[in-house]
Amino acid sequence: MYCLNPSPIMTDRLETIRTLYDARAPTYDTEVGFHPHQGADYLKWMPLSPGKNALDLACETGAITIPSSKEVAPSGTVFGVDISPASPSIARDKATNHSLENATFVDHDIGALHDVEKIEEGMFDVITCASAFVLLADPGSAVKSWAKLLKEVFCRELKKMAGP
Repeated sequence: MYCLNPSPIMTDRLETIRTLYDARAPTYDTEVGFHPHQGADYLKWMPLSPGKNALDLACETGAITIPSSKEVAPSGTVFGVDISPASPSIARDKATNHSLENATFVDHDIGALHDVEKIEEGMFDVITCASAFVLLADPGSAVKSWAKLLKEVFCRELKKMAGP
């Protein structure tokens, strides 16, 4: 949702999400269950190769972002965005430990990417959002805004698959 001046309700909702995921960030990588399997599936399904650019929304501590940055190296880039400042901080440390210079992590609301520096329309080959749709105030608007970030070639392919 595009909100230049968010309402108190919107701010409270975002702050609640931020606080929840900041608390979860230190143990996120040791969790078992659904999320690790989902992340592994995303990595199998994504058409990544050197030179591609990927955007991982609600990236948490980089479970999808870090392996993706290895796949697109050396000439591709990966951006991970998460509302929790703690999560991208952990992901940045991981990227540094793996000498991944092509990974960028930003703490920001994934529903309002229009003001994130270095993220531009038509920039990405792949966009992932593993489990955060339920946290968005307006998922439909968010997906429409994310679609503008995809390269035109990919958008044409999506339109073909969707049919008339």
